[in-house]
Amino acid sequence: MNPLRHAAVLMISGLLCGSGSMLSAQTVDVLWVSFTDKAGTPYTLSNPRDFLTQAAIDRRLRFGITTDSTDLPVNESYISNTATVSNGTPWLASRWLNGVLLQTADSSVTAQIRALPYVADCQWVTRFSNGWPYIKAQAPQVPGDATPAQPVSMDATYYGGGWNQIHTCEGEFLHERGYEGQGMLIAVIDAGFSGLYNNSYFEHLVSEGRIADRYSFLRNDTFITQDGDHGLRVLSVMAGYRPDAFVGTAPKARYALYQTDHQNTESFVEVYAWIAALERADSIGADIVNNSLGYSIFDESVHNFTTATLDGHSNLLSRMANTGASKGMLIVSSAGNEGNRPWKHILFPSDGDSVLAVGNTDAGKHIHYTSGKGPAGLSKPDVVAMGTNARVINRISSIAPGNGASFATPVVSGLAACFWQLDRNRHPAEIRSLIRQYGHLGVNDSMQLYGYGVPDFKRMAQPYVSIKETAPAAAITVYPNPSPGTITVSASGERIIRYQVINMTGKVLLQETLVPGRTTAEPDVSNLAPGIYTLLVYTDKAVSSSLFTRL
Repeated sequence: MNPLRHAAVLMISGLLCGSGSMLSAQTVDVLWVSFTDKAGTPYTLSNPRDFLTQAAIDRRLRFGITTDSTDLPVNESYISNTATVSNGTPWLASRWLNGVLLQTADSSVTAQIRALPYVADCQWVTRFSNGWPYIKAQAPQVPGDATPAQPVSMDATYYGGGWNQIHTCEGEFLHERGYEGQGMLIAVIDAGFSGLYNNSYFEHLVSEGRIADRYSFLRNDTFITQDGDHGLRVLSVMAGYRPDAFVGTAPKARYALYQTDHQNTESFVEVYAWIAALERADSIGADIVNNSLGYSIFDESVHNFTTATLDGHSNLLSRMANTGASKGMLIVSSAGNEGNRPWKHILFPSDGDSVLAVGNTDAGKHIHYTSGKGPAGLSKPDVVAMGTNARVINRISSIAPGNGASFATPVVSGLAACFWQLDRNRHPAEIRSLIRQYGHLGVNDSMQLYGYGVPDFKRMAQPYVSIKETAPAAAITVYPNPSPGTITVSASGERIIRYQVINMTGKVLLQETLVPGRTTAEPDVSNLAPGIYTLLVYTDKAVSSSLFTRL
């Protein structure tokens, strides 16, 4: 099924609800309504194609992820009945939270809403005294004609303004071998993408049909080129392509572009918009989510986050980011630029247990003083990359300086997409683990600033590239699977050199280098908590991975 057509079905069926809004200059209260269940929905887990694209289903199958109730759309009758009782307008719905964001002219209806038998809770979110501020664009958006640029030899001249940020991570090694993001889908959740169309650095995206999806979750339309060009500049670090002028880190990937942030507000509404965008990225089968947004303080101070919840899983945004990772996506998130401000720490959702948080350095791999610091007891950020004096493409089709973790993040996202091409069956937790493992500092005394350091994609890819060029990966047999204790691992009779057991957050829990000549390994997993783990097996010919379940 065509992803864009399917996305439209999802909007109608619960991902987004309501085509109208209270745009007149009247007071608008926004409520969050959560429901008790999804009973009565016409969708069933036995027919996931009714609410997920085939790409999303294939991703779950590839990683052994079960489709569950969180994937089901919100009950449409619950939404419409709640809107009727409140005389309100549904705006955004969340499958994972099982709720809806509701506009109403009268916040006193919360008691009536809570009285509904299928409503779990109703909470006030914000008030707009002059009507809904996110006004729909009046003009249609039409992509311009484009002629794709032609590649030349890959050196500093070829990359132009993009050279320093890609070379700092040795990303050109992947490009030189043909890994430039082909077949990978990267969702970009950000602010506006002003200047996207008729911009010479993005002509290839338009002409080759590689903008897979686009949506503004603040206006419920596809007009994403308002509200500034922060999203465009972030996108350019990955997708920009004009040889001899500027080439990004994943110039041949496909992109889904989602606007959830407004440059003039910091309303808690944007949190729900961000969650809706993440769910949509999941539903269309995105591989990677690049998030260069971060949150702590809001226009409604009652919603302000605190550093006390920087623990990887307590905050709403972090929980949803972890949920996105559990669906098989790699979530790459900016550590933020609060290092020299009262907050000081990384922003949400970059603290997420399953999120790859990226801090900001210069080309010399020196941390910038604004880069968000990890809190005590949490190994964050995960890695850092060049975001200071970086080069980006702005709305007027010019190369411009960029500063901040916002631009370090897409350096890592784009190169992660290129590396992932080496083995599409590799679990995103493994990708995250490897990126951390190949940070230039490793475990160090400044983990709260640097994490593991700047990832070296050349060192990370070299063994896999050479193996891939000589032999296919071995078929891994793991038994018993599921297992209550010790498992036996074989690799099609090949000699096993080493194995690693990795959890779903990318942490290596067990590893062993075997005596030469061994064709089986017997990891003792009896001390692991029940759950799903990845087994990475190194043989003398290939590197393979398999999932197993600890009972």
